[in-house]
Amino acid sequence: MNAGLTVTGTLTINGGATLTTGANSLSANSLTCTGSLNAGAQTGAQTLAITTNAAVAGTVTLGSGTVTVGGNLTGAGTVTGAAGGIDVNGAVTVTTFTASSGTTNIGGNFSSTVFNNNGGLVIFDGNGDTIDATFFNLQLSAGNRTSSGDWIVTNEITLSGGSFTPGNNNHQIAGSWNDSAILFTATNGTITLTSANPTITQGAANQFNNFTLSNGGNLATAIHCNSNLSFAGNLNSNSRIITVGGNWNDTGSFTAGTGTVYFDNAGSIQSNETFNNLEKSAGGTTTVDADIIVENSLVISGGVLNGSMNNRTITITGILWDNQVAGGGGFVPGNSEVVFAPTVPAVPVQILGQSTFYDFTCILPGATLLFEQQALPIIAATPVTTVTNYWQIVGDSSVFGMITLDSTNGLPYWYINIPATATAMIDRTNVHNSYATGSTIIPAEYSEDGPPAETNINWRFVIPVAGSVTRDLDNNGKIDAIDVDAGPGVNLIYSFVGFQATVDGYTVDTSLGDGGYSNGIPPGPLPLPSSMFRIYLNEGPDLDTGAVPVWRIVANPDLHNQAGGRKVQIGLDQVPTDDAEPVIGYTLAAAGKDEIFIRFSEDVVQAGGGRLTAVDFAYAGAANVNGFRRVTPAFGSNTREGVISLDAPVRAAELYAQTLLTVTAATRDLVISSSTDPDTDPLFLNTHRVSDLALGMPGEEIAAPVLLFDTSPREPNPPGTGGIGYITIFDGGQWIQDENTTQSMGVVFHPVIGVVGATLYWDIDVAPAFVRNGLWLPTFTYTGFNGLIPYIHPG
Repeated sequence: MNAGLTVTGTLTINGGATLTTGANSLSANSLTCTGSLNAGAQTGAQTLAITTNAAVAGTVTLGSGTVTVGGNLTGAGTVTGAAGGIDVNGAVTVTTFTASSGTTNIGGNFSSTVFNNNGGLVIFDGNGDTIDATFFNLQLSAGNRTSSGDWIVTNEITLSGGSFTPGNNNHQIAGSWNDSAILFTATNGTITLTSANPTITQGAANQFNNFTLSNGGNLATAIHCNSNLSFAGNLNSNSRIITVGGNWNDTGSFTAGTGTVYFDNAGSIQSNETFNNLEKSAGGTTTVDADIIVENSLVISGGVLNGSMNNRTITITGILWDNQVAGGGGFVPGNSEVVFAPTVPAVPVQILGQSTFYDFTCILPGATLLFEQQALPIIAATPVTTVTNYWQIVGDSSVFGMITLDSTNGLPYWYINIPATATAMIDRTNVHNSYATGSTIIPAEYSEDGPPAETNINWRFVIPVAGSVTRDLDNNGKIDAIDVDAGPGVNLIYSFVGFQATVDGYTVDTSLGDGGYSNGIPPGPLPLPSSMFRIYLNEGPDLDTGAVPVWRIVANPDLHNQAGGRKVQIGLDQVPTDDAEPVIGYTLAAAGKDEIFIRFSEDVVQAGGGRLTAVDFAYAGAANVNGFRRVTPAFGSNTREGVISLDAPVRAAELYAQTLLTVTAATRDLVISSSTDPDTDPLFLNTHRVSDLALGMPGEEIAAPVLLFDTSPREPNPPGTGGIGYITIFDGGQWIQDENTTQSMGVVFHPVIGVVGATLYWDIDVAPAFVRNGLWLPTFTYTGFNGLIPYIHPG
């Protein structure tokens, strides 16, 4: 063309024909091109204006001038844009389309099998749908734009007007995102921002469906994702609100600021994350499938937060756990652990509402946990904290290391339920105003009831038994007490009302102390240390200083520590240390015999562990020790019973004078393998009289029977003598009836002893002072003497 051309009708360029406009403008009412239209051969201000529609089955090559199409640009041909602007008021549905390197406006649908964005800007400024396309710059300025394909924007998207419905497609967008000027309705599909740290601005009524950040991002406003939020790089919330209706997946990092993340539908937290505030806010279940940290508050206002069955940890370093769902149903713990570890221990953490935990842990020294309190009686709606597996509250021994558990506002109580199948480990903890509705909770050693004390129900604050020892208070070879130590730092208030202990194989002697228990008096003269108390035992029939009987406290209403009110723990079996010293239990020797029998109260050895031999004994009588043999036991090095051989017989005068036998070797008891604290004790006293009974061979008796007769009638031959029932010779050849008898004893005259007075007791009710093993021996006054076993037979 050598000049401009205006066609008032249809400009038709048939196949095989070519129209070249040169630098001239061309306008037509409509265009049908099956040939070629070259409007870009020369530079200039030429324009191509089509009033209505342009149908291109051939090729249209555009230049630097402006191209306008008042209707649709359609056809199976090729339209190639250049620097000039292209403005199509209707649809562009050309098989091959190269957009302007400047600006291309499209007012309707856009569909091009082969599309080249030419590095320009495409503006959708009317209602229409767009299929798969890759844009350099894209703008939505007016109308309702829908998508039936995946879009890629390689530089920038501008959303300045109209509305955008992205459809069930995946759109990859470079640059920042700002939809505040449009209506953005994403019911399906995914928006992916591909640039590094784009700024995200979302209109208040707009929502993403799936939202993905390839390389981080910065929020300028709150954002809402109906479904999943995924991001790599760093997502900086700038303290904005984020709402997620599906999954949270972070393969990069998250800067929470002071903002809140809401989960308002079904989904899961799939990556380890640190939130500032986290709220499960609406229906559906959000599952914690990763370890998370909440730095301020975790709130469950609707739906279900599920701790999952994958051993996940939820850590609260802030100040609030609030389950607002009725009945505690807002939290399903799975096998998760919830850890309370406030960043500032001095600021209390509030635990509100009713929740059931699997594992509940607070091991931060100085922390304070405040549980929501409710008035009695306990009803279904009462907030109760339940722990089904492990409840661990452990502070430390530092000055401010105790953890405090209390209600949010003093009394009434806060309720804790630890079922019998669960475990509570509570130590170095102050507990106030708590009602344990399940199993009784027994804190460990250093926990305190209050203060003020006694404000907790079904808790048992205890002092564990630190140790115990057996005692033989009168050193007669039999244990008669157990001294119990509650450990360092304990100052017991000695109240034994209702106190009861049991000792295997023994009974408590309730005649001593306060019903069988005391602070060590009697026998005194000084009391035990303030951390100790004594259990008195009735002595048994046997020598038993080596016994370590298992014992336990079965009732303790009020034996407690002065500070904090902790009571000495009941119910646990205790094995005492053997601290009763061995003694020489008794000896037996007969005048005219050259042997002495010796019985110790338990197995003994030399101090170095060796066996006792003859050189370890000395006799103060005329004879000398020349041998020793063990009777029991006959193995190892230990000795309990033995026979000492002499080089001459024991004399009757030596028996009467109670001549001493001495164990000259340093002697001790054995290490007791069953003791909780093995110990050894030296022999209490190494001397003993040669015999505890005045025995003698015939002719060497100290006392002998003279006459025994019963009430049988007998002939006077002479009167009153002889016959049946009358014995004067005691050789075992005569007998007497089992009835009332008369007996006469005589003390044998010995040149050394001389004639002495003797008293014979024959009774069925002998005074206890004379009872020594049923032989009715009066107490021997030799200092430290142990004597025969003193045992009053109850019959």
